[in-house]
Amino acid sequence: MSRERVNVLITGAGGAGYPLIFKALRASQRYEARVVAADMSPLSGNLYRPEWVDAAYCVPAVDAADYLDVMFEIIRSEAICFWLSAVDEELPVMARHKAQLQSLGCRTVLPPAEPLEVAFDKKATDEALRDVVALPRTIFPDASADLAQVFEQLGGAVVVKACRTRGNRHNYKADSFDDFAHYVGMFRRSGIDFLCQAFVDGDEYNVSLLADEAGNTIYAAARQKIDPPRTRPNTFAGIVRRDAEMEAAASAAVRQLGLYPGTSNVEFLKPAGGRPVVIDVNGGRHAAQDYNLVHLGINIPELLLDMAHGLEVTPVPPAAIGSGLISLKFVDEYAIRLSDLMQQCRRSEQDAFLSDVRAAIEELEQ
Repeated sequence: MSRERVNVLITGAGGAGYPLIFKALRASQRYEARVVAADMSPLSGNLYRPEWVDAAYCVPAVDAADYLDVMFEIIRSEAICFWLSAVDEELPVMARHKAQLQSLGCRTVLPPAEPLEVAFDKKATDEALRDVVALPRTIFPDASADLAQVFEQLGGAVVVKACRTRGNRHNYKADSFDDFAHYVGMFRRSGIDFLCQAFVDGDEYNVSLLADEAGNTIYAAARQKIDPPRTRPNTFAGIVRRDAEMEAAASAAVRQLGLYPGTSNVEFLKPAGGRPVVIDVNGGRHAAQDYNLVHLGINIPELLLDMAHGLEVTPVPPAAIGSGLISLKFVDEYAIRLSDLMQQCRRSEQDAFLSDVRAAIEELEQ
């Protein structure tokens, strides 16, 4: 059977969760993908891997004035028919410009912009899900709040974290009132919105899922994170551990928030002998730990391309996703030449960086 040729744009492509997408696209039985990768940093090693990437671009941040112009030009020049991203800040922008992208022949599989914005805001997520799924006790203290009372109400061990952030960034555990007051003061001085949550002593899980246009779940699979918590920017070791209660809660959260169509992942803490509680919802994107699912035969980008083409995507039988498969990510190196780096440094602020690199090399050669 001949495969359909498609040009796919992947942004944020330097991230640790993208090799699984590159590999799955190359392994697709239905699509022959020409992969165009883009990232903000010219030092993203994924961009230089010819076995994964056919063309690469260095692009501005999503809040840059010329961001959309640059992205639309790449889409035009590369004849992109599908755009995939796992950059939280980028997803609502893509969703808002869905019609313009379609006029360029480019499709996405994303929820509307508003649910994506809610999912990226932990306060808005908490308010939307409070009566739907189990959540930790949470307080959003204003400037007049009695911090000693807040600390006592939350049980004396408190997590203080930013409302709009990814992963474990700006996420602190306070075991004493002095630490709690310090973290609250730090957020207040910086002007960052924050929340305070009762610490849940439990194992970390997330549920990856895909929902169709009507919010029906195509697959949902729970995964336990088994590398040490709070010592990593993202998870490097995870085991598929099916949990019906957790998977049902994740599907309910996605439906309540309106995070469909597309992929999402819902983060949980599960105390020993207790109910799992939702601590975060990452809407509109795959999880960096989804290597397990790809190795179990769930070709995530292939399913998304099917949905973008308007093809019927049927639910994955639960028995097809068995418990026990562990994925271990590892750090690899990739050697490039200065000329390769220069090709990626196309913007003025990166040119200054490149000048420093060139000067350093010339000094070594003397």
